[in-house]
Formats: sequence, structure tokens, C-alpha cells
Amino acid sequence: MQFDVFSHKNSNPYPLLIEVQSDIIDLPGRRVMVPLVHHESFSEKVSNDLCPEIRINNETYRAVIYAIGTVPERFLTEVVGDVSHHGNEIKDALYRMIWGF
Repeated sequence: MQFDVFSHKNSNPYPLLIEVQSDIIDLPGRRVMVPLVHHESFSEKVSNDLCPEIRINNETYRAVIYAIGTVPERFLTEVVGDVSHHGNEIKDALYRMIWGF
């Protein structure tokens, strides 16, 4: 479901993935995902508008919007959170990445 957070089997360098795909897209066996990195390992030079901070289970991550891609569903085994409360920030960052403003 959109904005579910999954643990990533191949956790280096992205321990978590956010599903951003809407239900109007059908990609059999794949989902559109944005990876998350731990906040402290991410450059402070990158704007929060492009890579928003996301809190999950009392930890802070950055959504690496520019690393968006599809992931085979077989790698998405465990939902560890829901970040729908960050939905507008994520959508705004996707828009900013594509359109530049």
C-alpha cells in the first residue's frame, strides 16, 4: 500500500524502502520504491525539500527521492511502518525532483 515502509533484504546502504506507487499502476511483481538512509549518514548539504526527513520507530531517516526505482516484490517481505503522515512531503519532493521547483 502507498507509503508503507518495508525492511530491505539487501540493507546496505538502504535499510528501509517506502512504497510510493499508487494503485492506478499495475507492475506485475514489482513496486515503485524510494529508499531511506539513516539521517546521520546523509549529507547536510542536500535540501530537506528534495530528501525529506522521515521518523520511523523513533529513528530519523532521509528519503532519497532521486534514487527512486522499482523493486521486485519478493524483496518486500516485512512492513515495518506507515509514513502516510509524510505523504505530502514525499509527493512534493518527487515533484521538485522532476520539475525543479
